[in-house]
Amino acid sequence: MSEHPVNTVLLHEMGFRVTAQRRTVLEVIAASPGHLTAEQVYERARKVNPHISLATVYRTLNVLTEAGLIKQRHISPDHARSHFETAEAQDHFHFRCLNCGRVVEFRNDAAVRLFVDGLRGVPGVGRILDICTCVEGYCEACAPQAATR
Repeated sequence: MSEHPVNTVLLHEMGFRVTAQRRTVLEVIAASPGHLTAEQVYERARKVNPHISLATVYRTLNVLTEAGLIKQRHISPDHARSHFETAEAQDHFHFRCLNCGRVVEFRNDAAVRLFVDGLRGVPGVGRILDICTCVEGYCEACAPQAATR
């Protein structure tokens, strides 16, 4: 894991202790090219620290999210499962295939501006920190079969 150094200064500055478990969870997420569920974080963290518990991983994910070091994403409209990624990841959207479950990340600065501009002046809306949008349909590979159903 040391090939993916993580910055825990913010965690310390916010008054959170920098524990071995928190560092391990953060390193696991930083080393992942995609999104991880809590269970996936736990499985990978156990390879580094066999004594870490699933409860500790869940608590750590909450602390790291609160500290702004990671982001919690929901990649389905029912928000049944959370996925985690580093907060440094550029703002992007997620497309999920309804057939195979594949998740495709994409950036669309025009859509981000549309959301932000569209919410400007809406009563009750103050400062926008994040945009979470679920986009679903069929990926290129599954679309032909879906059209025949």
